[in-house]
Amino acid sequence: PDHVDAHRSPLYIVGPYVKHAAVVSDYYTTVNMLRTIEDVLGIDHLSIFDANARPMTDVFDLDQPSWSFKAEPSPLLANTRLPIPGILKPGETAPQPSHPAAYWAKLTQGMDFSSEDRVDAVGFNRMVWEGLMATPYPEERSGADLRAAAPKP
Repeated sequence: PDHVDAHRSPLYIVGPYVKHAAVVSDYYTTVNMLRTIEDVLGIDHLSIFDANARPMTDVFDLDQPSWSFKAEPSPLLANTRLPIPGILKPGETAPQPSHPAAYWAKLTQGMDFSSEDRVDAVGFNRMVWEGLMATPYPEERSGADLRAAAPKP
């Protein structure tokens, strides 16, 4: 879940036929994503549900002139003991997390992360917001159309 609603998650799609610099705000479910993956890979559908789901065609553009992609780890990972070479560029310092690991460990103590949907999503979202944001937790939806701030392709 993301910080706005426990029933939505951002999805990032990378590939040579994905629209460049686009934000697609259509409503898709996991079943739509599964259907799309099946179609891209050319494999059979698992059930009638994914066979009848709408594929995520709005994210693709077969006429892209060029494509390149280079995955780069987050500089925040330099604060860990993970053996990831080249996280920081020369002269760059690692950004500091909003709180140390002990802070988050204390807040999440007793939460069951063994499987999805075992954590109180509303409480978890509020905890993440208050730990990361400098503004009060929104009590009402603003109704703002966030697509207006999306970059143009």
